[in-house]
Amino acid sequence: PSCYVAGLQSRLALVSLKIANFSLQYGNCEITSGGYVNYSFVGGVITGDYEQAYRFGKVGMALARRYENRSVESWCSFLCGCGTLIWRAPLAECRPYLEQAVRLGVESGNIASASYAASYIVTDAFFSGVGLDRVRALYEEYAPFLQRSNPAIHLFCELRTQSFRALAGVHALDDDAFVRTYGSSSFFMAVYKFGKLLVAYLSDDVARATLVADEALADAPRLLAGTFKAPDTWFYA
Repeated sequence: PSCYVAGLQSRLALVSLKIANFSLQYGNCEITSGGYVNYSFVGGVITGDYEQAYRFGKVGMALARRYENRSVESWCSFLCGCGTLIWRAPLAECRPYLEQAVRLGVESGNIASASYAASYIVTDAFFSGVGLDRVRALYEEYAPFLQRSNPAIHLFCELRTQSFRALAGVHALDDDAFVRTYGSSSFFMAVYKFGKLLVAYLSDDVARATLVADEALADAPRLLAGTFKAPDTWFYA
């Protein structure tokens, strides 16, 4: 995740390919499952073969269960739920993987995976068609956990929920303060621009949407690759 959040998507792809290839050449071990699922996250984007990437993800999940390492299984469940499965299944079918990632992450002390998954449970619920009241309830359930455990992922969740919070009347993001603090972070700015595009679209603010569409297109598909936010950016823009 450090490569992804740092905006080093090419390095993430290289590392994922290396780990998966080593395991195919020399055999499996406890972390092989993470390597296969990592590859499944980037493989479809790189090769265009999303079916093969999906199969790697399923193999990785099966290995994670075999080795019974709850921390690794939490990470694998998160990646499958936020990336691998979205190209082959509805978002609603991804949620059990994210919920499992939270549970296993908390049990094993892998708070990073639990935090990532918790943020996606909230945001993906909105995009999968869950009612606004229920999405707001999920946000209020998981936001305190994210604030306590991982402030950076809490910010990520805040950025990705700009659209539904605007519709629900929940507190808005302080744009000026955010840009002053995170304006140099290409990843967080991409998530921010994606959120702003959705707010403008869902609010029927055509003038604002026109202004933010090009900015979102310039960064979001590249820096948020592997998740549904890449095609969604093209769709809303």
